[in-house]
Amino acid sequence: MAVGLLGVLLALGIASFGQSNTKLKLDSTSRQIVSILAEARSKAMEADVEDQPTPSVYGVHFDSDKFTLFRGNSYDSLNPDNFIVATENVTISPNLPCGVPTECSNVIFTRVSGEVVGFDPALNWICLTSGSSATKLTLNFLGVVDEQENC
Repeated sequence: MAVGLLGVLLALGIASFGQSNTKLKLDSTSRQIVSILAEARSKAMEADVEDQPTPSVYGVHFDSDKFTLFRGNSYDSLNPDNFIVATENVTISPNLPCGVPTECSNVIFTRVSGEVVGFDPALNWICLTSGSSATKLTLNFLGVVDEQENC
């Protein structure tokens, strides 16, 4: 009987640890995305970035398993200056406006003002999922992020 009870407690502990670990990964990815969006906006607003004489447009591109900080009006996956962050057991599902038909996974910030290019209040969120947990990141026109549970 004691062995059976120990087995049940161990199984509950493992399940609880797994859910806790999943939530930690989701929270960590959410913080990383919020941080990289703030960095892209900040770089777009700076007057002199990386020896560039004029401000440049910066953005963040989202794939299902990674996100990328990039410079320029469009994302180029082959650009060696991209800063790529891979996720671990977290799926990214963006619901963002399309700059051009093939670029529906970018948040791009304008030079100097730092506003989101082509902002659409109906297409302004990113869903992160891991296991049965989900987090919704909603952007306003300035790129400020509001985080909510579930998508």
